[in-house]
Amino acid sequence: MQHRKITYSRDSDRRASVYLYEVGETNHNQRLLMMTLLRQAVMKELTEKQRFCVVEYYINNRHMNDIASELGLNPSTVSRHIQRAVKRLKRVSDYYDWTIS
Repeated sequence: MQHRKITYSRDSDRRASVYLYEVGETNHNQRLLMMTLLRQAVMKELTEKQRFCVVEYYINNRHMNDIASELGLNPSTVSRHIQRAVKRLKRVSDYYDWTIS
């Protein structure tokens, strides 16, 4: 059985990227699986404010100051929501077996 390889890299904008691929095959199916799992984790594991901040910051590329203004929060509070969300998602990702059975 072949195993998926997981590599980590840093994008130019300092956001972590995860690349999953199966040896000898394209990574299309693995990326779809990863996106599905990530979407489920975001919806089930994060608080409403964490979810909003993460989606606005990482998906919609908004600045923390803009998110803070919209929510009526301090930018440091938005930063803390994002940090806690990322920490939670990393912890949840440890539950998944990344090998192909």
